[in-house]
Amino acid sequence: MPRLVKNTAQEAATETSAPPASKKGNVRSLKRLLVREEIIKSAATLFAERGVRAVALDEVASTLGYTKSSVYYYFESKDELLWAVFNYISGHFVGEAERIAESVPDPVDRLTSLIRMHVRFLAEHREWATVFYRDIQALSEQRQKEVRGIIVKYDAIFRQAVSEGVTNGGMHPLAPDIVANAVLGACNWMVNWISPRHQQNIEKIADTYVSLFMNGIVKRPQA
Repeated sequence: MPRLVKNTAQEAATETSAPPASKKGNVRSLKRLLVREEIIKSAATLFAERGVRAVALDEVASTLGYTKSSVYYYFESKDELLWAVFNYISGHFVGEAERIAESVPDPVDRLTSLIRMHVRFLAEHREWATVFYRDIQALSEQRQKEVRGIIVKYDAIFRQAVSEGVTNGGMHPLAPDIVANAVLGACNWMVNWISPRHQQNIEKIADTYVSLFMNGIVKRPQA
């Protein structure tokens, strides 16, 4: 095919209106990122509903209207896709906990914020939390070890808040590790009973958990 030749004015107009190559590359990168996240979210929902072993990659693809090869472009296997789900959840938990730890100096306020953040995420993303706490055995041994390391790191942020609160007298002299385990254990069990009908009351649920752990359920007589 012969090459079309433009005059100088046409070329100048085209160069002015055309987006730079770097901008095109950024748009493509953003599109790939959005598609990847869409696949991860779809997989998390299916894994939570049916279990990891019962879901095939082509089912994840068909749910989104994609071909199986489209999913394979982003993830080489179902194991890689499952790992991406775990990375998304752990990244949110640890990232938010670290942000709170750095921005809230008072340990009582910090623990309150940590509990509220944890409960809200579980309530708003039940399917993600279900996969994270139920399906760790579906990962390879090495990745299971990595997830447990992440959990230890996350729990330590809660323990640190309790430890500081005990030290400065703002909290009762309780063992930080037991308090952290009790708080997170009670919060995590929420994935077994929360349902769509609770979505309108997420703030109320978070308030309830905060009140239970920070104030207790026994009404103390005022001095």
